[in-house]
Amino acid sequence: MVDAVRASGAPAEEVDRFAVSFQRLLQADIAVVITALTDSRRERMEALLRGEAVRFMEEVSAVLIRLGKGDLTVRIAGEYGPENSRVQQAFNEAITMLRTSFGDVARAAEQVTAASEEINAASQTLASGSNTQAANLQEASAGTHELAALAGGNADRAGQARDVAATASEASREGGTAVQRLETAVREMQESAVATARILKSIDEIAFQTNLLALNAAVEAARAGEAGRGFSVVADEVRALAVRAAASAKQTSEMIEQSKSSATTGVAVSAEVARQFGRINEGIGQLRTVVEAIARGSNEQKIGTSQLSGSLDQVSSVTQQTAAAAEETASSSAELSAQAMSLMEIVGRFDLGAGRDVDGEPRSMPSARPVKGSGRQKMPVTYPR
Repeated sequence: MVDAVRASGAPAEEVDRFAVSFQRLLQADIAVVITALTDSRRERMEALLRGEAVRFMEEVSAVLIRLGKGDLTVRIAGEYGPENSRVQQAFNEAITMLRTSFGDVARAAEQVTAASEEINAASQTLASGSNTQAANLQEASAGTHELAALAGGNADRAGQARDVAATASEASREGGTAVQRLETAVREMQESAVATARILKSIDEIAFQTNLLALNAAVEAARAGEAGRGFSVVADEVRALAVRAAASAKQTSEMIEQSKSSATTGVAVSAEVARQFGRINEGIGQLRTVVEAIARGSNEQKIGTSQLSGSLDQVSSVTQQTAAAAEETASSSAELSAQAMSLMEIVGRFDLGAGRDVDGEPRSMPSARPVKGSGRQKMPVTYPR
């Protein structure tokens, strides 16, 4: 077009102005065409997007309604553009994670319930055993208290027996000493009797000689006749006195012999009594040693039983505390089981897949069973692995 204007002989300036104007016209037409084409495509795209958005929102609304009713098996299953696909993928992944988490919570709650049941049973058994043991320990403690009292009484009586044995030992020793003095006195009496017998023998000999002299004097007086008659009377009296002295000496000698025999017997008896007192004293000494050993043993037994009684009291107290702690543990485990059951009931409100695994295979569900100590029932829950 510009070439045609130039060929017509128009001035160069006009040709240039025409060229510029024509170029501008061409550019304006192209922009209009491009704008028109772009507007038409945009309208079509917007229409498509509006339709997809409506369809996407309708499916999301339906899914949310089912989700609000506890159905965690829902998914956004339609095919959408990139923007909606990203939302679809994020939503489905969130639901899958939520479903998995609820399944994990259900399994954990069931495990907690089972564990709390075992803890509850073990705690109740421990509490029962601890109470029984505490009662037995109390009885044993009472028995050891009585044993300690008996041991104390035995120790006191053993001490008294030790004192009596000591007194008896002292009395036996003094008795032995007295017997020894008696033996000495009897020996001295025996020696005195022997000396007296010798004196009496001398007296008897003197009386015999006096009697002979009196006989000789009587013979001489008879020879003297009337002059010796008075002397004869005196000689008779002397002879009679000598006879009586001899008889008395003989009688006294016999009595002294008897006394000497009795003294000899007394010495032997005293010696035997002294030996017996020695044996008695030795036996009492041994008895005293035994009694002292019994007294020491009784005191040690008293101390030992007192310590044992104190230890049993401490063990009984600790056992009672253990029983109380076990009862508290049983109560806590029952409460924990009840809380786990409540959690399982809450999880049970959600549909986690009708008891099927992720691959669709059916799973066995836990049956309801009572929780010991809570009076509640385990509710079966459907969940995925």
